[in-house]
Amino acid sequence: MIVTSYVFKDGVFHEERLQKLVNAVGKEHVVLDLSCRRKDGEFYVVTDRWQKFTELALSHEVLNELSQYCDEFLIHAVDLGADKIVMYNYKDGVLKENTDYTVNVVPGSGPRHLIFSQDGRFGYLINEIANKIMVFKYNEGRMSLIQAIHCVPRHFKGFNAAAAIHLTKNSLKQNLRP
Repeated sequence: MIVTSYVFKDGVFHEERLQKLVNAVGKEHVVLDLSCRRKDGEFYVVTDRWQKFTELALSHEVLNELSQYCDEFLIHAVDLGADKIVMYNYKDGVLKENTDYTVNVVPGSGPRHLIFSQDGRFGYLINEIANKIMVFKYNEGRMSLIQAIHCVPRHFKGFNAAAAIHLTKNSLKQNLRP
């Protein structure tokens, strides 16, 4: 069972929620999905479709502590320089890229910010350099591209860089830097 935001509330890790889940299904059936974003030079766990930072920064110590509740970790991070959405596994004290789940995007796109739909079925990635939003179907840790949307008209010749993406109840909004 892959667990995401259930164990976090208002940006705080709630150990009792995770323990309740482990008691119900067993540690060997729990995979803790830790989506993260960089802030102040560290990767913090984020919730609510990658919008809300928690107080939990990833570290060897944190992962060791959380490993008592799960059999495996899935860790997502956007890597602008490498043009990919990286999935990491953490097991037995080792953090390793899971290349089976990592998603490569078009070289030179510059993936910047990833969010998920309310139901967790779709991911929306804004690319800083290419000024595109990529829409992915998300299922059991795998992402498959289903659409690419230009953020600026194709005939636009000036400089523009995509900065962030936000999902509201009724729309998908982007922030661009002129």
